[in-house]
Amino acid sequence: MAMITSVLLELLGIYMGCGLVFGVFFVVRGMRTAYPQAPGGTWGFKIVILPGCAVFWPFLLGRWLKHRAPNSEKPDQHSLKIKK
Repeated sequence: MAMITSVLLELLGIYMGCGLVFGVFFVVRGMRTAYPQAPGGTWGFKIVILPGCAVFWPFLLGRWLKHRAPNSEKPDQHSLKIKK
């Protein structure tokens, strides 16, 4: 049982380590690309969202790569407005 716990904790540490490295890059550079409707934020905001980016890094990485692709469809300014 101790060996299983040790392996799981090591895997969790690797996952969170990758997430922390990814989170820093995503908060600094990737957030503008993956979420064009949120062009920026203060450093306080970026520090607050860093733990969430570290946890959900596989999903954010997919979104970032999807929006970095040259043929990806990016919404234009008019499609974001609410139509009456």
